Amino acid sequence: MRDFESLPVLLEDRSRCDWHEASYEADVKVQPTRATITHRLRAAPTLERLIGAGEAHWATELRCPKTLFGRVDAAAGEWQSVEWDQGAVDGDMFVIPGLIATQDLLLRPAPNELTPIWDDGVFDIPRGWWLARGAPRRTKTLGQSLLTFRLDPKLQGGRMRIEADQSEDDLCFHVSLAEDIWPERRVRHVQMAALIGALGKMGALFASGENGDGESESGEPRVVNEIRQRLERVGVPTWEDPTTWDPASAATAIEPFRRSERTTPVDDE
Repeated sequence: MRDFESLPVLLEDRSRCDWHEASYEADVKVQPTRATITHRLRAAPTLERLIGAGEAHWATELRCPKTLFGRVDAAAGEWQSVEWDQGAVDGDMFVIPGLIATQDLLLRPAPNELTPIWDDGVFDIPRGWWLARGAPRRTKTLGQSLLTFRLDPKLQGGRMRIEADQSEDDLCFHVSLAEDIWPERRVRHVQMAALIGALGKMGALFASGENGDGESESGEPRVVNEIRQRLERVGVPTWEDPTTWDPASAATAIEPFRRSERTTPVDDE
């Protein structure tokens, strides 16, 4: 038997190597108040047996950090649909798929099904334990989460102004638009101009791993760390080196141009 704190989990991103050959992945399609998920297991006979016995179900967690909204919906089949009330959400919301134990159970992996870090044996799995866990998916893109558009009648025609806001323990940028271009706020080139302008402020806000209050990188707003990780994964320099920092390159790494994509809705305030 194992204690609750040391149990194997099959992670979609393979950041834990508990299972030797098994893999889990999910195809997640997000709409404004709904998501559809297709769960897939490969080379995981023990987990498949638990599903077949009804001891494990596919599940999706919905989580909105700002409003503390959270819910887990389960499904017997590999295809799942989840919905939420937009009134319960403010700011970012995440869809996290996986496989969950529906009852207290004994996990008996076959020999060599787990990696050598685990001894062969039986694992006491509590009800609600995530046997497999997918990467969180945003209901908005990273760029959409970063920007809020506002109408500013005082701005001269054709003008845009961008201001950083960290008043709610995270970072967003308020993009003010003049009246004549306000109707174009959903047009892709306007959104990309705003995203490039917002990222252009990152050096002044967070250079050398410090935020505007002089805190270390560990105290950065969550979205800043997410942007940093996204850029590092694709090999784009971050704002920490002003000689190589290119806001346009960073913006198009986060939100690549697509020829068929003419508009991308962004919430207005």
